[in-house]
Order: sequence, then C-alpha cells, then structure tokens
Amino acid sequence: MKLAIIGAGLVAKTYHIPAFLRCENVKITAVCDVYEPAAIAMAEPLGAKVYTDYRELLKDPEVDTVSICTRTDTHCEMASAAAEAGKNIFLEKPMAMNEKQARRIADAVEENGVVSFPDAPTKRGEKHLRELIRCRKQGLEAYVLFVVQMSRVRYFTPNKKNDPAFAQALREAYESGVTVLAMDCLVEPGKVAIHRPVEIRL
Repeated sequence: MKLAIIGAGLVAKTYHIPAFLRCENVKITAVCDVYEPAAIAMAEPLGAKVYTDYRELLKDPEVDTVSICTRTDTHCEMASAAAEAGKNIFLEKPMAMNEKQARRIADAVEENGVVSFPDAPTKRGEKHLRELIRCRKQGLEAYVLFVVQMSRVRYFTPNKKNDPAFAQALREAYESGVTVLAMDCLVEPGKVAIHRPVEIRL
C-alpha cells in the first residue's frame, strides 16, 4: 500500500503514522498540509513527498491510499474527491459534520464501486480461512460470505496490498473448494437488507 497522509497535525503524528509504520507492506509516500513547514517536518523523516494541495496529491500515481487526518469540516470534500480519484480511504472520525455530508461521501465511494477487504491486516481472518480449507479436506461443505454494507458495488476483491497473507489464504480456500460469496446491501436509516450477489475477483 502506497499511502499519503493528508493533514500533518497531532492526529496524524500521534495515531495514524505510528500505526501505519507498524504494518507490513505499507509505505508512506506523501504528506499533504496547507501549512508547508508542517508537511515538510512530517515528510522528511519518512522520505515522503510534500504537497500543500490535496487535489494535486490525488493525481499522484504513487499514492493508492489516503489517510485523511484533517478537521471534520474538510472531510466531505476531501473524501469525496479521493473516492472519485479511485483512492482507498482511511478517514478520521467523526466521518462528517452531518448526515447529508456522510451520504455524499458514501455515494462517492459507491459510485467508484470497488470493495476490498481487509482494510488492515487480519490474522484472525486468515486463521478462519485455513480452518475452512481443513474442513474441505475432511469432505465437509464450507462457505465464506462477505457482506458489503453498501449498494451499487461493481466487484469485491481481497486487499492484496494491505494483507497479502489473507488474499493468498482466500485464493487457496477457493481452490480447495470453499464456496466464496459476496452480497451487497440496501442501506436505509435503521435498516440494512442483503440485496444481490457481487462479482468476486481473486
């Protein structure tokens, strides 16, 4: 995963960057902040590029994921633009200032239409897949179902950049005869209903 930090403040410095640095297969390639000295101070120890305009950062092919660590009132515009640019998104809570802004972000993500899992390495997920492979070797039926809590999903794929071990285990499970399914959902206030099958690309 080639990650960019947007917002070179306390949240990024205290929480996001230390967490990402502990993850395998994550490289912080860029830092963006409207205050250039802050961006430079954060980027230099990481060997990352510096941006002062997030829109320019989103054009960078060396960035496939953004971690948005700015004020909540900037989240809607930035996250929507990141989704439209086809970037994966980590978004600091709260998601938005209100429900309307949150829906705009969700709509932008849905229109991009690609869902990947997991968003962080999951040893437990890999372990469960290995258990399903053992079940198949014993002649038992085995299924894994990914429930995507959004609609208009084009396809589901394992997140090879975030967790290559999980992606490999999922492929091995499929090849061993485990049935792999994904379903999207219709999401309404107070209600989530499974809707239709989603294409799976391993």
